[in-house]
Amino acid sequence: MGFITVSKQVYWRTMVVLSLSTLLLACEIDQSESKALYESTARLQAISFLSPSVIAVTDSAYHGGKWGEGRVILVDIQRKETLLAWFTPIANPQALSYVEGELAILSSGTLILGANPKGSWSSLSLLEYSGDHLSSLQDTLIYSEPKGSYLVDFVIAPEREESQHSWELSSGVDGVLWRVAQTHHDIDVSAQRFAPRELLSLGALTSWRSYTLLIEFNQDRLYIFDHSGAPLPCSPELGQYEEVMEGAQTPKVRGDRLWISFGLSGLLSHIDLDTLDLQDPTCSIDPFVYDPPLGQVPNDLLIRGDEVLVLHSAESALWTYNINSGERVERRMLDTQTNPWHLAISPDEQTLAISEWLRGGVSLLKASEGGELTQLPPSLFASPFPPSCARPIEMTSQRDREEGLAIDERGQTLTWETLPSTSGVDSKMLQRAPQLALSFTSDSGAAAFEYKQPNDQQWRRLTSLDHLKLVVLDPSMTDFQQEPPPSARSTALSEAPLGLYFRPNESSSSTASADPCSLFSPSFGAMRLPLHDEVTLNHREEEHHREEEGKRPLYQLRITALDSQQPLTLKDVAYRRW
Repeated sequence: MGFITVSKQVYWRTMVVLSLSTLLLACEIDQSESKALYESTARLQAISFLSPSVIAVTDSAYHGGKWGEGRVILVDIQRKETLLAWFTPIANPQALSYVEGELAILSSGTLILGANPKGSWSSLSLLEYSGDHLSSLQDTLIYSEPKGSYLVDFVIAPEREESQHSWELSSGVDGVLWRVAQTHHDIDVSAQRFAPRELLSLGALTSWRSYTLLIEFNQDRLYIFDHSGAPLPCSPELGQYEEVMEGAQTPKVRGDRLWISFGLSGLLSHIDLDTLDLQDPTCSIDPFVYDPPLGQVPNDLLIRGDEVLVLHSAESALWTYNINSGERVERRMLDTQTNPWHLAISPDEQTLAISEWLRGGVSLLKASEGGELTQLPPSLFASPFPPSCARPIEMTSQRDREEGLAIDERGQTLTWETLPSTSGVDSKMLQRAPQLALSFTSDSGAAAFEYKQPNDQQWRRLTSLDHLKLVVLDPSMTDFQQEPPPSARSTALSEAPLGLYFRPNESSSSTASADPCSLFSPSFGAMRLPLHDEVTLNHREEEHHREEEGKRPLYQLRITALDSQQPLTLKDVAYRRW
């Protein structure tokens, strides 16, 4: 999707916020109660089945024009029970992929529109899911100079090997295809430009044979990349109307056939990829157009048997077309004013799950024609109960935070007083919650982090840093058709100049707020870290109670500058627990 698409999504999000406000006023809910309800409602986007009974769904936490902390929420749809919520390191998780026990999450970050659109950091998080626990394999944080990254879609690279995880990602603010190849020990990132820098792309990705396909919204164009990530000469126009932006999106492939919906013209079509001459720059397509047209805002598309299922957000309906005839054979209505967003089908292909951006719940449909509609309530996905937050003893005064805390190679130890636990909290909603937020000045050097619990005799390294990688890349090729991909700078977090990557936005100042919890908001751009990586799902049948990972109280943190010539200046730090 492109510039108009972003504007369209912002428009629809504005409209759904207004709709929700209207409903709250109509019900005469107390103002403070309505605000709490509004802010706790999840903004559900991507959805995926992990098993026939467990779904994962992302929460963008977008309220009142501001981004909250993104989450991935696991729910047992049979028991209608929340299993856990995993907080993403970057705001706005937009895409999910689950393959053979590995759950990948793409978090776009934030986007500022205007004459010079600018994205923020994005992240690709790889988790391991075994049915009873979820653990982090690696978080890759990516920034593209000078425009930011704002990655919006991803697909597994066709030549993926067992020893590494290779992903290809599309950017929302630049005509670049990214490739991330990561193992447990190392990471390699590269980028290939396929369009001029001024293009606001928002391309959607899928794969075909050994190729990666990118559908570009603004130009309604198909780009085809070979196994090395290089674009092929064949790049056909997909739309039906010349010089009109139709909004090509939602690419899906089965066999040698590619399906596409058009978000602005409302068409649905497919093309046969094996008829294309991939080395011919003048290659053209012969699309098969379905009838009737979709109208605007078809949000997602799924192929099942001899059917094409289209999720229609504006109409709150699921349309079904016959692949062979191209005719619509069924129109299943969903609840109105729910803003259905993404569609997933269970591994046994018996159940459809639909995320709802406005209502904050999930609708479940039997996949068979005329199947029963049931709903998972918004309470299963709601935001956690508010935590207790504090700054360390050494940074409790406003003066300390304004001047910053100087840290050299001798290190600085920060100590917290005991925070009260909040009562009445469902602990399953807090597993893997980030507990630490730090913000450094832009000239700060590299650092090492260690922590202590009250009963510890020795310092322990923060385990979250073992798998967290930062990458800054500058794909500033002037001739995008000839210039080779640039090299990337990739480094472990403990070796990175933190202040270069994590610092408050110019429009925000964490030192100006008296609320320590505000530092955890994505708007401050602070580094947010958990103390532990692995969480265990809390099944109802468990009779014993154990101390859960990720919620142990922090007592002391030691930060040490690794370079005596480049000390750190810590501008703000906060700790929270529930």
